[in-house]
Amino acid sequence: MLQHPNSAYVGSYENPMWGTIVIQEENSRLTASFAQLKSVLEAYTEPETARVELVPGSGEVLRFQIGSDGTAETLRFSDEVFWRVPQ
Repeated sequence: MLQHPNSAYVGSYENPMWGTIVIQEENSRLTASFAQLKSVLEAYTEPETARVELVPGSGEVLRFQIGSDGTAETLRFSDEVFWRVPQ
């Protein structure tokens, strides 16, 4: 479950091998886009986690690391770390 306002997670996160995951807010809900795939983030059981289903029928968990400024610095997807791109 995500514990901060949606704005704390919105942004682009990059991984040198996997590319970019974009977290956006649409109609008060967060979405994740990865290449041509898109999913709504759903609350998950652990702090700072959300479930996505980028590929139908195969849910994955996103794990965010929150920095001292209260915004996400990284997200972990499929055991890979994606770093937030500074804006």
